[in-house]
Parts: sequence; structure tokens; C-alpha cells
Amino acid sequence: MYDNVLVPTDGSDVSEKAVEHAIHQAKQDGGKLHVLHTVDADTLPSSVSSISVDDEFKEMGEDIVDRVVKQAEDEGVEAEGTVISGSSAEQIVKYADEHDIDLIVMGTHGRTGIGRVISGSVTEHVVRSATVPVLVIHIEDPADSDDD
Repeated sequence: MYDNVLVPTDGSDVSEKAVEHAIHQAKQDGGKLHVLHTVDADTLPSSVSSISVDDEFKEMGEDIVDRVVKQAEDEGVEAEGTVISGSSAEQIVKYADEHDIDLIVMGTHGRTGIGRVISGSVTEHVVRSATVPVLVIHIEDPADSDDD
């Protein structure tokens, strides 16, 4: 059903859960997994936005992508990884359009209030803008639990 599955990842716990789901879906459908990491220099304070910092973030992204590609291949899933620069949400949607992606799998924290506004914006933008289905893996943020 899904020949090309895209999983954007930043190495966080929530994106790791999305990776697990994406690998499972690609394996189930005999599809290819596309692993994407974006480096968005606009999110860095201007005082640290230098070429060397950008290079360090790209290198960290390559490590994350390589690890996920290996994880997928160990599960018998064909995978390829890409690290690109730019606005995360825009680059995810653009990548999906340019690579014939059938499904995007990504995570989001279960935050409310300002935490939701800040951290949920990438996932929400992708859900609103993508031309393919988006499977959102929801993980409750412990900081928002009512167990205090």
C-alpha cells in the first residue's frame, strides 16, 4: 500500500517512536523507508549561527540518519537517508512531494498551552500542508502530566 514511507527524525524519544512505526509500516508493505533530518539555522540564536555550528548540526544529523538507516536495514527494509537545511516543516513537505512519498510518519509531544504552540508547530504544519497521509505518533509529555 505504501511504497515510500518518509520519517523525519531529530533523534528525540518521540521521533524514535515514529521511526519504529515507520520501519514497521515499510516492512509490512514491502516499501522503502526515507529518513530525513533537517537543520534549520533560523532556529538558532543569531549569536551562534555560524558556518561551523551549521556544519556540526549537519554532522549530528548525518549520525542520526545513518543510525536509523542501519536500524531499518537490520529489519530487512530498504532505506535511504538525507540531511538538508531549511525550515523543517517546509522541507518535509517538499521532500515528500519530490520523492513520491506515500506516507509520512512523525512524532509529536502531548503538550498543551505554550509548549504545544512551540513544539507542535512542525507536525501541525506538515499535517496541514502535506498532500499525502501523515501518521502522527503521539507521546504524552511527562511535564504536562497531572500527577504533581
